[in-house]
Amino acid sequence: MSTVTETWWQANDRMRVEQNYPPLHDPKTGARIDRGPLVYRGSEVLGSADPAGAAEPSTWEALDAAEFETWEAEPVRFIVEGLFPEQGLLWIGGRAKRGKSLFLLYTCLAIAAEHEMLCERFKISASPRILYIAREDSKGRIKERIADIVSAWPRKPDPRTYTIVVRPKGFNIASPEHMAWVRAQVAEYGYEMVVFDTWTALSPGADPLGAKEQTVLAQAMASLTEDIEALVVSVDHSRKNRPEGTVLGSADILGPSQKWQAAEAIIMLSDVKGNDHRLEVFVESKDADTERFYLDVSPRGSKREKFAYAGSVEAMAEASVGRKGSRQEQAWRLVEEGHGPQGAQTIAAKLGVSKDTAARYLKGGVTAGRLVAVDGKAVDGQPMAAWEPAQKDTPF
Repeated sequence: MSTVTETWWQANDRMRVEQNYPPLHDPKTGARIDRGPLVYRGSEVLGSADPAGAAEPSTWEALDAAEFETWEAEPVRFIVEGLFPEQGLLWIGGRAKRGKSLFLLYTCLAIAAEHEMLCERFKISASPRILYIAREDSKGRIKERIADIVSAWPRKPDPRTYTIVVRPKGFNIASPEHMAWVRAQVAEYGYEMVVFDTWTALSPGADPLGAKEQTVLAQAMASLTEDIEALVVSVDHSRKNRPEGTVLGSADILGPSQKWQAAEAIIMLSDVKGNDHRLEVFVESKDADTERFYLDVSPRGSKREKFAYAGSVEAMAEASVGRKGSRQEQAWRLVEEGHGPQGAQTIAAKLGVSKDTAARYLKGGVTAGRLVAVDGKAVDGQPMAAWEPAQKDTPF
């Protein structure tokens, strides 16, 4: 089959003829937006022939680092301090049915209702208009969740502040027509935050583990983010089984890392073993400190705040050490002060406890972010579990 090149505007104009959409203009300048040619083989989008949008080198800005104080630049701002930036790409990941969509629905409602705080902890600093594309959840489920969330609030969202597109049939991030529709909605209604829930459901047919396909999709999302100068949120699945001894992090997102590496921030959610009403949250951002904390989730119908901050992972671990005595802390320090990876048997001998007890202490150190699990010295040809000090997280 031959390869045909079609410009973004040709694809866009074809969609407008078919679906009778109004012309799309840049909301600031009124000029037509041109994303450069897209390459097709039949109906399959292979990628952008010019991902940079055919920008002329003469438009590129070169700045002198020695004169940074004179640069004219907008400061980094947040919609929700430390969690949701005002612009850029935000990736939210977690296993299926672990509260990702519920948390994002709650967050968008709190923003639209102009609440001061999110989860009774994080300051809400802006109230952008929100477009939420929900492919998986039904209208009935979303309605029930909204009713449950707002039952705890004295103030509901104002009209036209938060629009939800429920189960748009056939929507595909790879489709230039569909992404053109998103741009048109943003231009016409002034949306400043766009949510795609979920990445997999909104890219039907794409191999979630295929690096090439996922890179093309990620480029489409990055182009949208750049064009509309707003916050774009992608809700994604994480891998089902995190390796034992590892902590929650961006590496848990399902599929190749190319799709989320351009993100300004990443938020990961995970259930907490033995507690059905608590989530562990990992936040990594280019413009804020890395955080690990817990959120308590109120039962349905309780008329309490749906999500409430329950403390940092480190603080909770320290409190647990206080309850259990000092041996767990001693185990962590023995690893931190040791030379090379330490096995549970070694730590058990030094503390005078069983190997299983020592292993439990060391796994607690992983949860607290103090230790990481590694493969230790091989025994009978099989690697044994071992632990070493964790490297301190730094914003990427």
